[in-house]
Amino acid sequence: EPWVLRLSRIMRSGDVARLSRPPNMGADFTSPQVRVHEWSCAMTPEEICELGTTRASWLRARPEGRAWMRANMRWYLYQHLGLQPGQIVQIPYHTYAWKFHRISAH
Repeated sequence: EPWVLRLSRIMRSGDVARLSRPPNMGADFTSPQVRVHEWSCAMTPEEICELGTTRASWLRARPEGRAWMRANMRWYLYQHLGLQPGQIVQIPYHTYAWKFHRISAH
């Protein structure tokens, strides 16, 4: 979802887990198989802002960096997306489970 991707970038969570970029396990393993589980979590904009404070980027940031991230999250959720305080929003998630098999040495 483009709006969730942008929110992730504002939270500095990144978008590193992509189906198009499987983990590289090296030559000792087969090509991966993947299972995708899609789910969502109902949250208010306030809860989304609170979620942003659990990210490593927030925890490592200086006070001015935290203030910038919080202001950007509030702007994005309330002004850009037009959400209202207390409004329920479904946050879509994709969980990727990658499975590799070790290639036997003969």
